[in-house]
Amino acid sequence: VNMTTGESGKLPIVCSSIILRELVNKAQRQCGEYIDEVVISVPAKFSNTQRLAVENAAEMAGLTVRGLINEPTAAAIYVCRDIKDLVVVYDLGGGTFDVTILDSRAGNYSVVATDGDGHLAGDNFDNALAELAAKEMKVKIRHKTPANMKRLKASVRLAKEAMQRSGMDQYVDMSMFEVPDWKLTLDTYCSVMKEVFDEFFQKNNITVKDIKGAVFGLAGVDTPYQKKMLEEVVSRLGFENYKVVNDSFLGIKAGSINGCGVCSINGTGTSAGGIDENGTYLQVGGIGAIVGDEAGGSWLSRRAIKAVFDSCYRFGKPTMLKDIVFDFLEIDDPYYMMEAISDTMPKKRKELPPIGVKVFECARKGDEVAIELLQEMANNLARSAGGCV
Repeated sequence: VNMTTGESGKLPIVCSSIILRELVNKAQRQCGEYIDEVVISVPAKFSNTQRLAVENAAEMAGLTVRGLINEPTAAAIYVCRDIKDLVVVYDLGGGTFDVTILDSRAGNYSVVATDGDGHLAGDNFDNALAELAAKEMKVKIRHKTPANMKRLKASVRLAKEAMQRSGMDQYVDMSMFEVPDWKLTLDTYCSVMKEVFDEFFQKNNITVKDIKGAVFGLAGVDTPYQKKMLEEVVSRLGFENYKVVNDSFLGIKAGSINGCGVCSINGTGTSAGGIDENGTYLQVGGIGAIVGDEAGGSWLSRRAIKAVFDSCYRFGKPTMLKDIVFDFLEIDDPYYMMEAISDTMPKKRKELPPIGVKVFECARKGDEVAIELLQEMANNLARSAGGCV
């Protein structure tokens, strides 16, 4: 979809309506039928305001919205085409967590429960593991300073990622608390995940044994070994009939009639996934910048901060983003920028994505740097999606 925004730019809802119209036009050409009614899948965490914006965009595109369903619900409906039972679909990304339980035992689709958490994802497991490490090693309260807990969380993340790669137990550096290192085992990792899942099941009066089929769309499934290890974790949680895939593949199952296609994930991080007519899965990206993972909210925010640093010290172009980044870093003088980047940024990691939203706002106002950042991100997304094709 090509759009000319002009100097005044286009509101997001207008851009969405143009994209929806083009998607429907392509669907019409493929199936040879006129389409004026749609069901749209949206993230489970979407607020009522965001859902209303989607409906307004569809109406602006000349479409009648028959309903909005959560993305994991759409994927669950796809799964239930072959399974007439109680099914759960998890969509766990880098920054959000969505889940749906669907009952198709009566021959129709009944949503038992659906939930989303815009603040629950891999980062929360790191926090839980860090708190568990501090508790088991009997860390004294006076040592649990914000700086020490930040270092502990970073150590936990490194150990967790090393365990995912190797399958072996890892030791977490606890020297900042003047106690021995903490041993991270797969059993510990499973227990923390189980607590999160059990809470959701208990809220809806069901158990793991009630679930006859499960699909886990996880942001951390980027290599065969990670997939194997996470399958072991899922098995230990008590699931028997399940599939573990990268979350990009859920989008394909949720959004296509035949379960084939390409999905580009542009959330906290990014990856692209494709499924062909033979059922072959292909993922492009997901393991870092070295394979083109230069998109997503966190990347865009970091690039905005770099662009401001360049404008201050490295002959970069001036940009409206300067005041926004300075507010985030809590400084008013570029002299303190390097210190703030090294000290403030790690503490405010969860607050990075809103800077990415500001990049869009500045681009609409004609900021050249912001426009270039979005063009760079769009190009990277397109190259990865095209690679899947």
